[in-house]
Amino acid sequence: MELGAAGGSAFYYQDSAPAVPAPGDRWVNSTTGVEYTYINDGNTSQWVELISVGGNPSSSSGGAGANIGLVLMLQSPNTLFF
Repeated sequence: MELGAAGGSAFYYQDSAPAVPAPGDRWVNSTTGVEYTYINDGNTSQWVELISVGGNPSSSSGGAGANIGLVLMLQSPNTLFF
């Protein structure tokens, strides 16, 4: 299932990677629940797993536990931390 592709990034929820992705697209593997984003690092394009680190994802008040920014760190093998 594809959502939100008009003029922006697409979001997919299916059991296999989309066949023709574009950088910025996101995909949730419906079998495993793992979320990926499609990136181009200037040399190659690939799906990388999204993993949240630090902070308190349930806090929306901007308090001490809230995530304030987005920090990207590409690490082997194909894992994107934010």
